[in-house]
Amino acid sequence: MEQPKFPFHGEFCHSAQLLENRLGLLLQLPPDLPYQPQLLDAAFHAFTTASLVAVEFRNEHWLTEEIFSLLRKRKANYCNPDHPQQPLSTIVTGDTGYLRLHGQRHWYTDNYSRDELIAVAETARKIKQQGLKEIYIFFNNDYGAHAPHNAAELLQLV
Repeated sequence: MEQPKFPFHGEFCHSAQLLENRLGLLLQLPPDLPYQPQLLDAAFHAFTTASLVAVEFRNEHWLTEEIFSLLRKRKANYCNPDHPQQPLSTIVTGDTGYLRLHGQRHWYTDNYSRDELIAVAETARKIKQQGLKEIYIFFNNDYGAHAPHNAAELLQLV
């Protein structure tokens, strides 16, 4: 089967290389994207190294051992989301951890409680123990300006 082509591959990669070691990419798969592991695999060929890529799935149908094996094979990173349909897990597929916090009860508008932030810190510790080089924690609950306050509180906890 022929690999799908990505139209801006060369131009994108050239521009991205200018970022050197500051480059990190999030591939966020839309919820309505059909389950096609070969498409995800082809996407990794657009990058010089998939270890700089974190993949966030917005549909639980993509959360299979086949996909996690593919991420491990490509050394790509699973972006571990926290949102109303999916709580944080301790899945690790690469050497960098990514936690993306959208809100546990409501997308983008949720203000994390101290107990919830303690749980996030504990999850970060658990995945760090799996041999990760580093962990990034992103707050995407910025509606209402909760993200900066939650990030500052989490920083005190870790």
